Amino acid sequence: MIFANVILQGNRLVHDPGSVERFGALIAPVEVGDFVAATAAGKRLLLRGEAPRFATLLDWPAVNAILDSDRLAVEEQHADVRLFRHGVAISSRFWFAPFPRPRINPTALCDLLRQGATLIINGIHGMHPPLLRLRNDLSVILRARVWINAYLTFGPGFGFDPHFDDHDVIVAQVSGAKYWRLYDQPEHLPTPETVAEWGKLDRTVDMPVEEFPLNSGDLLFVPRGEWHGAHNVGAGEVPSVHLTIGVQPVRGVDLVHALRRRAIGNPLFRQDAPRLAGERAAGEHLHELKQALHALVAEIDLADLVPNARTGNVSRLDFERHGQELKDISLGADRVGPPHFHLPDLRR
Repeated sequence: MIFANVILQGNRLVHDPGSVERFGALIAPVEVGDFVAATAAGKRLLLRGEAPRFATLLDWPAVNAILDSDRLAVEEQHADVRLFRHGVAISSRFWFAPFPRPRINPTALCDLLRQGATLIINGIHGMHPPLLRLRNDLSVILRARVWINAYLTFGPGFGFDPHFDDHDVIVAQVSGAKYWRLYDQPEHLPTPETVAEWGKLDRTVDMPVEEFPLNSGDLLFVPRGEWHGAHNVGAGEVPSVHLTIGVQPVRGVDLVHALRRRAIGNPLFRQDAPRLAGERAAGEHLHELKQALHALVAEIDLADLVPNARTGNVSRLDFERHGQELKDISLGADRVGPPHFHLPDLRR
């Protein structure tokens, strides 16, 4: 299996001699090609590694700087930061101060973390350059949409109940440890819609088929649709920090979404359907729509939606949904004084 080394410049992919080597160093001694083949086949994968392996990806100063920003969003649908405990979201009104400047309340947040809450930083690849580079490397190597979230737990407990995802998940344990349980109850080809539907049901899971600690330096691959759960090891004397890397290859339904975007560019699809002109006029309009739709279907190519090093194309869906550049989370110009966060101090 051959991979091109690429880097993102604007909306184009260009040659980068280090992309495969960088990712290869993270998963050594497993070869990149073997890892990609296993993930494409939907096989669970556990790679044990040395503790410092992921240390360069995320450190405490970076986490504290992110949390000290006054430009983080906490709205439920587009939250940069969320807090969960025992499967329940903790409302931001308990730990976020919107006035005089919108920012996290350090005292309130640290109190909740001591009680076992899990802090989630969504899309952290857009806030920290080393993770943005990893995300861009993986997007091309795996030919998929990729995003990275961070999970931090300081006390005993867990963030989510056992669940499954509509995408593949790569877990990199940066520091501390989490105890994982995997269940032999795969859901068939889930989508965001089916995950939401299952969430409305009172589901129970069988006994786990695998249980193990994920220690600093370990990496786990959980295929789409497989039930899993994790909780902090022991009493949480050592904070657990892990990265969850979401991987979602292009699917057939993405073509439908792409067709809709292209159809909007044609005035015919933006017109109101004739309601009062009779059946003949309605039939003629429908015929025109079908012809135009067939033309769009004939033009579209699945390759247009996949990151491609050969053509230099970046997935349009990838660019729109998960971003390619760093989000501006710097402090406001009028913010003065020392940082408010020293999260590792929670261990003491």
